[in-house]
Amino acid sequence: MRKNYHVWLPQLIDTIPNAAKRNRISMYSLALEAWRRGLLVNFYTAKVDGIFDIKYSISDSYKTHHFFGSCGDLNTEEAVQICHDKVKTKQLLNKSGINVPMGRQFNIQTDSHEILDYANEVNYPVVLKPLNASGGRGVFVNLASEKELLDALTFIEKKLPYQDIIMEKYVEGKEVRVYVLADKVLSAVHRKPAHIIGDGIKNISELIEEKNEIRKKTPTLYYRPIKIDASLTKRLKKMGYSMDDIPKKNELIYLRETSNISTGGEPFEVTHLLTDSHKETAVNVIKSIPGFVHGGIDMIINNENYSILEVNAQPGLGSHLFPLDGEAVDIPKYLIDYYFPETLDIKTADSNIYFDFNTVLDVLNNTGLNEVTIGQINKNVWQTKRYLVKAIFEPIRYYNWIRNKMFEKKLIGSMTKLDQGWIEFVVAGETIEEIASFYEILNDNILKKYIMQVKEEPWNRPTQYGFEFIDGYHMLSKRELEEKIKDLEKELSIVERELNRVSSQITKMKNSNTWRLLTRIKRVIKSN
Repeated sequence: MRKNYHVWLPQLIDTIPNAAKRNRISMYSLALEAWRRGLLVNFYTAKVDGIFDIKYSISDSYKTHHFFGSCGDLNTEEAVQICHDKVKTKQLLNKSGINVPMGRQFNIQTDSHEILDYANEVNYPVVLKPLNASGGRGVFVNLASEKELLDALTFIEKKLPYQDIIMEKYVEGKEVRVYVLADKVLSAVHRKPAHIIGDGIKNISELIEEKNEIRKKTPTLYYRPIKIDASLTKRLKKMGYSMDDIPKKNELIYLRETSNISTGGEPFEVTHLLTDSHKETAVNVIKSIPGFVHGGIDMIINNENYSILEVNAQPGLGSHLFPLDGEAVDIPKYLIDYYFPETLDIKTADSNIYFDFNTVLDVLNNTGLNEVTIGQINKNVWQTKRYLVKAIFEPIRYYNWIRNKMFEKKLIGSMTKLDQGWIEFVVAGETIEEIASFYEILNDNILKKYIMQVKEEPWNRPTQYGFEFIDGYHMLSKRELEEKIKDLEKELSIVERELNRVSSQITKMKNSNTWRLLTRIKRVIKSN
């Protein structure tokens, strides 16, 4: 990976809230692009596949379009259902003369001999995946023998809640996710399986920890660390490694076989690798599904050859927006252009304002309300300054008062409690004159007697629309705190298992004849 080569979209840097980083980057980035253009954005709860989830609508003065994730209503319900049905999708593509891997659907209770016979018919290696799974869960690739296939079947049957599975011929080549809108390929991303590169100094465990620190700096990978689980340690053992081994310098070790982001995969922008033939095929895939306008296509490419693995009506946009290598592609811009062509002339690339998504989700998830509308803004670029205030008051006590005064003066921003009595205020207004009115708040008799020093500095980072108080975990919503606790509990469980493993090894070693002999030798040496 070429470090620091990736070029992200300036209007999205430092604007993705933690609430969006788990699985709502597509929703937030599309809604943000629309909102910055002055369109009305409304979030609401609705049933999706029998379960209540969050959808959103985008409106201008004349029309409204509804979205779920990255999928808008110009994709018909029929098209979405076809994409959800992997078998039906393959049948349609086959009928259109588009290459798909040879495969067949089975029930997990099907006699194993029947499944093994089909594996022999298509010839090993094969791929096994649940019919309705997502995020790479339960997907086994490159199964090269009867034993590996049976082991995978047993795991799915006993460990996963899936009844229907698909077995396909494994296809060699580079897997790419291609995003298509109408008759144009916008972007292609290659996802590399979780891996580490040795430096000759750190062990595998330390290299994974180092890689996870890099992932935390990437919004779409923030909550998706490489997890040290049974699957990973089993794969390492199969390759002859343990977590304590130190790989050679520049030695590449793949920790997973699947490339899904959720299991540690890394996205690389590779549109330049697609040939005109590949692009034409991707567009033809979209055209072959009735009512399908935009979506993601998983494709294996090998020189001019190709094979279509899956079609997704609601693909995640995070990998296209935040690749670890290569230049980001502004898919939200293209989609809003397509749905609302009358806003084409409104530029948002320099916008430095974003809306409070954390509160939107908290309201919908925790208050019983089922609808939240985001207030419209007048302009994209606001003037912003930073004020460092040395004070002897507890900022949380005056938060509501300060917030009301900020709104009276048409100001937005944040208040952050720092160390040693310092408070950071980020203040944004439509003009420099508006920002200057912030001094009137500081000089009010309510605060003035507590303020000892004020420093004014420029501020070039994005600012949230509204006014928030940030104080450690106070910046997290209730739901985010619960999720963080769950993550910490999982990490603690992993550490406890590792400690138990080490403790068990020490106990075995102490009970060994070699240990007893060494103990006797030590006693003899001490006595002499």
